[in-house]
Amino acid sequence: MQNQVIQSEAIEETLQLMEKFTPAKMAEEQRTFQKEQPNLLAFVLAMIDNLKQLDKEIILYVTHIVWQTFRRLSPTKLPTISIAKIENALQTHQKLLKHLEKHPEVDRHELFIKELEKHQPYLMFYVAEILTEEDEEGYTLSQVAVGTGFLVLTILVALFDAEYRKQFLM
Repeated sequence: MQNQVIQSEAIEETLQLMEKFTPAKMAEEQRTFQKEQPNLLAFVLAMIDNLKQLDKEIILYVTHIVWQTFRRLSPTKLPTISIAKIENALQTHQKLLKHLEKHPEVDRHELFIKELEKHQPYLMFYVAEILTEEDEEGYTLSQVAVGTGFLVLTILVALFDAEYRKQFLM
């Protein structure tokens, strides 16, 4: 059975591929994402609605990195993620956040990292890195945008990862 953990080299390949996208190609890919994953797109847009425009754009770009990575590496087409699965994942992550609030500050980081490592640790590293670093122009996401983006993208990775891993069980 193939290793189901997506390696950093595969993520780098996705990033390099996306860097070569022309604006027309990126628009085409956005339409494809909207067609293949309308529920996820609606979820992401609803979650980031109150953020600044540039913060929204960065989170949407990272959303595309996550989707493109799973899409490229999946042996078959990823199924459309249902609203019920999204709601369930959101509830699960909200419970985790409430659980983390009960622990002393020292334990929170470790518990959160352990939870993230369950779903594609290399991809989550890239997500965290992009959300927390300055871009080429020196822009950084607001703390609210980082938190929102991290919640949204953690849910996306978990949902795509579940579908991705199912393909290897068949």
